[in-house]
This record gives sequence, C-alpha cells and structure tokens, in this order.
Amino acid sequence: MNLQIRTLRQLRIESHPAVRSRRATMNLRLFNDYHKDIYTAIAFTEGNCSMSGGFEKVGWWKVPRDGGSRYVLVGDLHFFGTYYVHAQAADGSAGWGETFDTTVPGDRAFIECLNRNFDTWERIWFIRCPSFQVDIEFHFHA
Repeated sequence: MNLQIRTLRQLRIESHPAVRSRRATMNLRLFNDYHKDIYTAIAFTEGNCSMSGGFEKVGWWKVPRDGGSRYVLVGDLHFFGTYYVHAQAADGSAGWGETFDTTVPGDRAFIECLNRNFDTWERIWFIRCPSFQVDIEFHFHA
C-alpha cells in the first residue's frame, strides 16, 4: 500500500480535552532511522473515551527518512498516562507494532476513540512506550 494522505501537525496536549489541572511537561518525539519515509500514529489514555477502555488513537504524522524526526505530542499533561506508537513505511515495505491492534483509516488523518471503526480501514499494531518518562524519544529502524 502506498500512503498518500493528509497528515497532522503536532498535537498540543494542553489544549486536549483530557488535560485539566496537573502540569508536567511531556514531549513525544519520533525518529525515522529507516531509509524510506514513514507514517506514524499514537494511542493514549483519554478520559472521554470510556467506551473504548479509555484510549484514543491519533494519526497520521509523516516522518522523513534517514534520521528525520517529528514531535507528535508537546505540552503539559495532567497525568502520566500510557502511550503507544505505530509506524509504517509509506510504500508498505516495513511496519512497527506488537502490543495491540486496532483499525484506522488508511487514507486520511484521524483523532478517534480506540473502538471507532471506519468504512475504509486497515489494521495496525502499536508498541507501548516507556512509562513515567517526561520526554520520550522513539526510534524506528530496520
């Protein structure tokens, strides 16, 4: 599959509905050490998605090949939640994920609760990020 989709800018989490009172700076930065462009998605705990186990899924962000990086979450958090990441090469030649799977639209950006299904979709797998870190850097490579 060749991904040619509209992508998201970084998600400013202090403006996200889940953020309330506690302030702690947290950044999630994704690095592409693969030789082709990748698209990334994340999932994280979010109180407004109670029917999906409290998780929200957000994507896609394009990360340029050969050492490119992208901040996908920046800002203040009210809690240290659980974060998961997924990445796949734009041409489908590689993908990264293992912990759990969900469906996402393969042709457009999305911000949805985890249990939301789509008319046109693909199944992706997520990797759990290290917990209780203020700054998380995740490298995708062959």
